[in-house]
Amino acid sequence: MKKRLLLIVSIIFLALFTNPGLKKHIHHHLKKGRHYSAVRKDLIKAGWQEEHVDSAYKKVLTHRYKKYQETNASPVNVNRKKMIIIAVVSTILVISALFLLSSVIGKAIQTQSNFAHNEPFICTPPHIVTEGGCCLDNNNNGVCDIDEEYEKGRVAVSADVCHDHRDCAAGEVCIDSKCNVLSNLYRTDCPKQDKCNINQIEIFTSDNEMYTLHAKKGSYTAAGALAWTIRPVPNYCQGEEIVVPIEIEKTDLVCYIGLSKTDELKQEISCDQGTEITCKTNEDCTACFDLYGVPCYCHNSDSEGICVKDRIDDIDVKVVSKEIITLRIGQTSAVMTHPNPKVNEALKGFTLTLKDVNELCFPS
Repeated sequence: MKKRLLLIVSIIFLALFTNPGLKKHIHHHLKKGRHYSAVRKDLIKAGWQEEHVDSAYKKVLTHRYKKYQETNASPVNVNRKKMIIIAVVSTILVISALFLLSSVIGKAIQTQSNFAHNEPFICTPPHIVTEGGCCLDNNNNGVCDIDEEYEKGRVAVSADVCHDHRDCAAGEVCIDSKCNVLSNLYRTDCPKQDKCNINQIEIFTSDNEMYTLHAKKGSYTAAGALAWTIRPVPNYCQGEEIVVPIEIEKTDLVCYIGLSKTDELKQEISCDQGTEITCKTNEDCTACFDLYGVPCYCHNSDSEGICVKDRIDDIDVKVVSKEIITLRIGQTSAVMTHPNPKVNEALKGFTLTLKDVNELCFPS
């Protein structure tokens, strides 16, 4: 059964990538505003060979350049549908060309994709700087599009037990499974008493990585399917127990057929496009078109593979959930899980441990 689950075009599903999926993955992240150097680093970390990643990247650029030439040629007997498709592809091409230029002349368009770094981020419009990286802001309102979409599911009345910020009413967030306001965790009303805050927060992960960070910084695991970020705390009264809030964000893929951004022409489909047909080469998948109405390619796993329907035209990332956990010095979090079974497998019982914190106190 494990072989029959297709994990396509995302670093989340990296362990089972096919070569076509690898190219789609690279193209997707370039389109989202990430610099190729960051995409390459994540792919290699997840187990891909350098030469395979670089080869796929070159093919992506070559393909887009050919499309670019097509869009600049004088069209002869081209129908309206083809013109629309070419227009969409040419928009993507502009982004790809910018990344190509950046790698050639050494002028990075977007730098520092690692959550753990402390230097400022530089993002390519219409992307904006957010906690831990860049995000898309197509309507130019200063809010990440993915966050706007996420907030649409927020309830009007807070639940008794929460597992996601959307389980809480506006103004509240999910903290340790209870809807609350972050400032309520700290005593801040202390006239004539020094106040404190924290920095140099030492976090050890079950991935055997140690981080020394400050608020609004963090990292990720399972190739980005689970990200964690330290939330800022208010200045609190000296002598209070140190409590570090950490936001946990879980994401997953959404796959589509159709290139249009309208709901009518762009339909969501399962990212699992595996079939019952076994194969060793692409030629073994010729029966796919008669059975499913779409071509297939052979996804090799060990010595025998399965035929995979080549249907996915576009992918996007959705936020599954966000919540805040709190840790005291020396405390280890509960084991974190993900609703996607394959991601959950990759997490391998992921935990965070708060090793130490530097507390700074000052007159109020």
